[in-house]
Amino acid sequence: MILGVFSAVVFALALQMFLENPSLSSQGAFPLFTSGVMLIMFLLMVLEMRGCEGGFQKGEPLWEKGKALAQELFPGRVPLIILYVILYAVLLPVIGFIATTYLFLVGSMISLNQTKIVRSFLVAAGILLLILLIFQYIFKVVLP
Repeated sequence: MILGVFSAVVFALALQMFLENPSLSSQGAFPLFTSGVMLIMFLLMVLEMRGCEGGFQKGEPLWEKGKALAQELFPGRVPLIILYVILYAVLLPVIGFIATTYLFLVGSMISLNQTKIVRSFLVAAGILLLILLIFQYIFKVVLP
């Protein structure tokens, strides 16, 4: 339901932007298209859910349903990686791009491949150097 409400609000705002300048290159064209796709996906989800059994027919407690839903939505190490992304966003303005990116890469690699810890530090350093080389020196992009 949240997706449906969000999609409808974005669609209305995008339609308003598009009507100010009705061309395919206007600022509202892409948001109108994407929010339209989101609305269609929402409607398809609602139609698909009509055939599903009710959520509490078997008397399972709400806590167990929530736990099962969380495990379905966030399998394996996904919550840990989400935590790393949040920490990355918080630490980026504090300690800078190079240190934050290096810590994020090392942490992610160690979490996903726990047997090769030393290799994770080296590969993260190589990836960071490659990112700096490509974006800062070749494309001349100012990194945060």
